Amino acid sequence: MGWIVLGLVLTLSAVNVPIGFVLAIATIVVVAIQGTAPLAAIPLMIFGGASKFPLLAIPLFILAGA
Repeated sequence: MGWIVLGLVLTLSAVNVPIGFVLAIATIVVVAIQGTAPLAAIPLMIFGGASKFPLLAIPLFILAGA
Protein backbone atom coordinates (compact mmCIF):
# COMPACT_ATOMS: atom_id res chain seq x y z
CA MET A 1 0.00 0.00 0.00
CA GLY A 2 2.95 2.31 0.58
CA TRP A 3 3.92 2.10 -3.07
CA ILE A 4 0.50 3.37 -4.11
CA VAL A 5 0.83 6.41 -1.85
CA LEU A 6 4.35 7.13 -3.05
CA GLY A 7 3.31 6.74 -6.68
CA LEU A 8 0.34 9.06 -6.25
CA VAL A 9 2.39 11.70 -4.44
CA LEU A 10 5.17 11.65 -7.03
CA THR A 11 2.79 11.62 -9.99
CA LEU A 12 0.59 14.43 -8.73
CA SER A 13 3.63 16.46 -7.67
CA ALA A 14 5.10 16.04 -11.16
CA VAL A 15 2.02 17.64 -12.71
CA ASN A 16 2.28 20.64 -10.33
CA VAL A 17 -0.67 19.91 -8.07
CA PRO A 18 -0.34 21.82 -4.76
CA ILE A 19 1.09 19.62 -2.00
CA GLY A 20 -1.97 20.00 0.23
CA PHE A 21 -4.20 18.62 -2.50
CA VAL A 22 -1.67 15.87 -3.27
CA LEU A 23 -1.75 14.63 0.31
CA ALA A 24 -5.54 14.86 0.51
CA ILE A 25 -6.06 12.99 -2.76
CA ALA A 26 -3.55 10.28 -1.83
CA THR A 27 -5.22 9.81 1.55
CA ILE A 28 -8.71 9.59 0.09
CA VAL A 29 -7.61 7.08 -2.55
CA VAL A 30 -5.88 4.84 -0.01
CA VAL A 31 -8.83 4.94 2.41
CA ALA A 32 -11.18 4.12 -0.47
CA ILE A 33 -9.03 1.17 -1.59
CA GLN A 34 -8.50 -0.24 1.92
CA GLY A 35 -12.06 0.34 3.03
CA THR A 36 -10.93 1.13 6.59
CA ALA A 37 -13.37 4.03 6.98
CA PRO A 38 -16.47 5.12 5.09
CA LEU A 39 -15.82 7.92 2.62
CA ALA A 40 -18.36 10.11 4.43
CA ALA A 41 -16.12 10.09 7.52
CA ILE A 42 -13.11 11.60 5.71
CA PRO A 43 -14.30 15.24 5.87
CA LEU A 44 -15.06 14.79 9.56
CA MET A 45 -11.52 13.57 10.18
CA ILE A 46 -10.03 16.45 8.16
CA PHE A 47 -12.00 19.17 9.95
CA GLY A 48 -11.44 17.45 13.29
CA GLY A 49 -7.70 17.69 12.79
CA ALA A 50 -7.95 21.31 11.67
CA SER A 51 -9.71 22.36 14.86
CA LYS A 52 -6.56 21.87 16.95
CA PHE A 53 -5.16 25.34 17.70
CA PRO A 54 -1.41 24.64 17.29
CA LEU A 55 -1.96 23.06 13.88
CA LEU A 56 -4.19 25.93 12.80
CA ALA A 57 -1.85 28.64 14.12
CA ILE A 58 1.00 27.81 11.71
CA PRO A 59 -0.80 28.50 8.40
CA LEU A 60 -2.59 31.51 9.90
CA PHE A 61 0.75 32.94 11.05
CA ILE A 62 2.14 32.52 7.52
CA LEU A 63 -1.00 34.12 6.09
CA ALA A 64 -0.68 37.08 8.47
CA GLY A 65 2.95 37.53 7.42
CA ALA A 66 2.00 37.73 3.77
